Amino acid sequence: MKKWKLRAMAMVLAAVMLSSCGVNGNETTAAGSSGGDVNTEGTGEITKYTLAASVPLTGTMMQYGTSYRNAIEMAVADFNAAGGLNGQDVQFEVYDDKGDQKEGINVANMIISNDDVFSVIGSYGSSVSMAAASVYQEASIPMISPNTSHPDYPGMGSMMIPLACKSEVIFGTIAEMLYDQFGACNMAVIYQNTDVGITTLEAVQERFESLGGTICATETFVPNQTKDFTPLLSKIKETNPDILFIVAEYSDGASIVLQSNQLGMQDVQLVGVGNVFKQEFLDLVGEEADGMLLMGIARIYTDEVMANNDFGEYTADIVERYNETYAADGGVEFDNFAALAYDGAMLAMHAAAEVGTDNPEALAAKIKELDIPLCAGDAWFDENGDLIREVFTFTVENGEFVYLPAE
Repeated sequence: MKKWKLRAMAMVLAAVMLSSCGVNGNETTAAGSSGGDVNTEGTGEITKYTLAASVPLTGTMMQYGTSYRNAIEMAVADFNAAGGLNGQDVQFEVYDDKGDQKEGINVANMIISNDDVFSVIGSYGSSVSMAAASVYQEASIPMISPNTSHPDYPGMGSMMIPLACKSEVIFGTIAEMLYDQFGACNMAVIYQNTDVGITTLEAVQERFESLGGTICATETFVPNQTKDFTPLLSKIKETNPDILFIVAEYSDGASIVLQSNQLGMQDVQLVGVGNVFKQEFLDLVGEEADGMLLMGIARIYTDEVMANNDFGEYTADIVERYNETYAADGGVEFDNFAALAYDGAMLAMHAAAEVGTDNPEALAAKIKELDIPLCAGDAWFDENGDLIREVFTFTVENGEFVYLPAE
């Protein structure tokens, strides 16, 4: 597989590094802290003390929901140890939505029936989050969604708070980065048949072709069901792509990598996004993925990456304590889903301490200020209300993730 030397790949979405109201995860705080002292002299009344989460704890997406649950549980413990809300502990209630839209709505109705809930974290994926959004909007409960990137989600109401960028923002920027690196080449896209997959394809295709590149093939598959990708990859191979852009869950992405190599596509530059940013992906592919690029707003928190890069004391402390607590006996190690969930929980609780829990609009507005340290990296909302994040780029060398900072 080709190994490309990247130039300035760790750029910022939309090339915007203006003054921001987000606080960098490199901010330093004492180990084991909640990201700063809890403000117990806020401007609003605190009468609600429950933070809820709607996540998939069973089904094909349960590994992501497990990361969410663990991280939120840890964030609540950290926050309470620092003083809680007016000296009272925040309560955490987690519900299993199974990664299913109908179940997500059922869970949402259960959550809003609890008058003590001041905010909710969830769910995994755009489809479930958007299915439940109207329930939370009508109940005036801020809904912080760690990884919903569908462009319609933020416009579904003032209570909707994404921690992931809109697909056209992030993937349009990634397409531009690839064009800057490889020029007017041929790129094929293989993508899962979901809202995320479709919106990613649309964003990548629009931006890459507008710059002068060619999308030579697009092939779709059913996530977690398609096992033999050979027919799709064979059709892609016939178009002589320079780049194969993969939009997949980590298990499907691993199968695509392995089967593309079996078809003799080692000279095609593989690019992965989203959910392949996981150790579980490497466990499946090993050195077969050497030379692959991984691009997105996600960081990777493996021991090798953490040892060779400075993500800051705040983030390093969270990763270490999480892994000691949840991954020591073969559990799910810290990943970007955990980082975003931890950030979401901390943002909700710190905002509640600042403005109280009886004014949902004020609470949602305070959360959107993103004015606490963020484990997942820099983030802020621009003048158009779009979330902006840094793009991180990694490659695989000798079966391990390697961070590629800007030159």
